[in-house]
Amino acid sequence: MNVLEPIIDVVVRRAAETPGRVAFVFADGGGDVVVTWGQLGLASAFGARVLADAGVGPGAVVALVLPTSPELVSAIFACQRAGCVPMVVSPNLPRAAIARRLAMVQAAACIVGRGEAGDGLGVRVIDASRFAGHTTRMSGEGGREAAVGPNDGAVGARVTRDDDGAVGARVTLDDLAYLQLTSGTSGESRAVPIRYRQLAASLATSRQALAFSEAEVFVGWVPLYHDLGLVRFVFAPVDCGGRCHLLPPSIGSLRGWLETVTREGGTVTGAPDFAWRIATRVVPPDGIDLRTLKVATNGGEPVRASTIERFEARFGVPGLIRPGYGMAEATLGVTTLLPGEAMRVDAKGHVSCGRVYPCVELRVVAADGRLAASGASGTIELRGAAVFDGYHGESDAARRAARDADGWWPTGDSGALDADGHLYVFGRTRAMIKRAGALIAPREVEEAAESVRGVKASAAVGVLGAGDAASSTEEVVVVVEVADELLADASARESMRGAVSAAVEDGVGVRPRVELVGPKGIPRTANGKVQHAVLRASLEGGRAT
Repeated sequence: MNVLEPIIDVVVRRAAETPGRVAFVFADGGGDVVVTWGQLGLASAFGARVLADAGVGPGAVVALVLPTSPELVSAIFACQRAGCVPMVVSPNLPRAAIARRLAMVQAAACIVGRGEAGDGLGVRVIDASRFAGHTTRMSGEGGREAAVGPNDGAVGARVTRDDDGAVGARVTLDDLAYLQLTSGTSGESRAVPIRYRQLAASLATSRQALAFSEAEVFVGWVPLYHDLGLVRFVFAPVDCGGRCHLLPPSIGSLRGWLETVTREGGTVTGAPDFAWRIATRVVPPDGIDLRTLKVATNGGEPVRASTIERFEARFGVPGLIRPGYGMAEATLGVTTLLPGEAMRVDAKGHVSCGRVYPCVELRVVAADGRLAASGASGTIELRGAAVFDGYHGESDAARRAARDADGWWPTGDSGALDADGHLYVFGRTRAMIKRAGALIAPREVEEAAESVRGVKASAAVGVLGAGDAASSTEEVVVVVEVADELLADASARESMRGAVSAAVEDGVGVRPRVELVGPKGIPRTANGKVQHAVLRASLEGGRAT
């Protein structure tokens, strides 16, 4: 369809037109759980009534603190159907962090896992079992088992297929579709309000650019509290009418992710660079066939050429992975390297993330406020139909101040455009390392460090010494995660430091200070992104290992 419409209206329409067609399939240890469009439509209607009965009205923010599950997807659309604003929150966060996020957005209610307590959250708590709806469990051999549900007989008795389309509040394209929490790489997470209009524009653009259709088989591994997980693997399948298989995100499910693509003939998938990188190391290629994929995106963090090259070589799929650049504030997609386009890598190893989507405008601005020359670095700025209006709780004055007179919004990311309009993303501007007037992207140092055997992960920052506040040169510090056994051996520690330092000097041209930490010693967001600002503050405060 060329006419933009709220995504919840698309759910209702598909439930009426193709009720028996499979919409979502959830990987489960006891066999896949299948949700059809008709089941999703009824579940969203049930859930809307549950919210209404709980006194949660249109416009209220509802936090969904749930793992990837039928309950989570049903709750998202139940909130929208009730006119509420869903916000997916990682259930793995500490309770205090969850409470802070709920207070930040003044949430009216919180949906938690079955039987979980809501102590300390400070809002009305609703059990997720009331959003389960009707589902069908498939056994491991593919046999159909008994239907599961409904979620609430009293509520369900008042919602039938005949009145399903009339349940809930009517929404417009100008209403809020959801709140997306940012990853918090520079500090505390913020909430990004996305309107139905912005979501519809983003979905329509990606559908056209990537040629999505009802024939698509999406396979999602990214958590649904991440904008890539939510938009690409919940909203995009609804938009185009394809089927989506969702897996619980963990290192242990990486093989299951690729096996699902193989078994189901997956056509669309995507993940951050680290997932592709780890899968290359831990997933044997035997029995994995990814040749049905037409779109496999790499984004959400700086993309490494080595990740793409090694993954494609290991699994025999040259030219498969498509680098892209996106962010919550742009309703996900900003640029992508389209299928069939050759990968481009600049002299410093930065990978082209392709050209900008039609629903977004992009420019790179130099430090002097002028447009950066072709290939020159600067701040990436955006505007357009899919770009947000401002952060939740931000005053009108603050929103206006964050944009220039022509509506351009600075992303805080550093990058460059080549002569053909291809974007190269270096990283967060505040994370860039200043060295003798030049800038070094953390990715350059990290990729060199991780070429050393025994390095599990790394993070590079620039650190100012005492009295160096006005200096244009920072000390390059690379923190590397190694096994606990290596940390316990003084000789091995010294050898590792020397090897990493030599690798970085050879690859980047600077000799860094090397700090060793154990597994999970590098600060990361709930999405797995390195918090360079937090690490830098720790090192400058003398708290490094």
